[in-house]
Amino acid sequence: MVTDLKKRKDQLERDVSKTLNATVRASALSDIPSSKRRAYEQVINLIYECSASQANAKLLVDKILARIN
Repeated sequence: MVTDLKKRKDQLERDVSKTLNATVRASALSDIPSSKRRAYEQVINLIYECSASQANAKLLVDKILARIN
């Protein structure tokens, strides 16, 4: 039971992190034309989905956004 609760807590933390990062990404891409912005958002979402670590995904996304802007 404790293990199940810990797994659920970890999943909720990842979900919250994704949600918070999505808001930041949206504002970071606001100056880009909508067609390009959608493409960047899709790639960024794929990075988060495919990454083994949310922290590593965030580092990579932050670097990408820095170069775009």
